[in-house]
Amino acid sequence: MRNRKDLVHQAALENEKGSAGLPVAVQFVGKPYGEDLVLSVMKWFELQWQDQKDYPPAIINKRPV
Repeated sequence: MRNRKDLVHQAALENEKGSAGLPVAVQFVGKPYGEDLVLSVMKWFELQWQDQKDYPPAIINKRPV
């Protein structure tokens, strides 16, 4: 059983509401020592999708109460 106070788990459950069973994650891979390219692609991807109405909210800065 997951901790009900886990913010990441709560956000995942909220994002899954109404989903059609489609993938909810993307994985980026690159060649060894190619982190700069991978991070650049990840940032580009994020910037392309962040204005979508169903883009998940950032939860990293939230602190548990």
